Amino acid sequence: MREMEYDYPSNYNLISITDPSSYIKYASANFNEVAGFDDGELIGQPHNVVRHPDMPKQAFKDLWSHLKSGKHWMGMVKTRERMAGIIGGCVCFPNKEQWKNSRISIC
Repeated sequence: MREMEYDYPSNYNLISITDPSSYIKYASANFNEVAGFDDGELIGQPHNVVRHPDMPKQAFKDLWSHLKSGKHWMGMVKTRERMAGIIGGCVCFPNKEQWKNSRISIC
């Protein structure tokens, strides 16, 4: 994997929704485009398919610990794009209304 910055438009919304086991239930078209996947290709895949190897496992342990206790999590995340790494701020929160037992990430 080559390292380079991927500059995407500021109006893009990189949104993914996972189940409690971290399998992707939804990924926005912008998320798919930036990550280098076709629409629908990520559905049913474990979210770690886009986790960059530079990201420490402890960061995700902390993220899931917060979400499973009903708290939101915010931090910097480096994700894997098929050709590069993407770094950005990410806010994750449990959603108890519309998507029962889901976790929503907005990066």
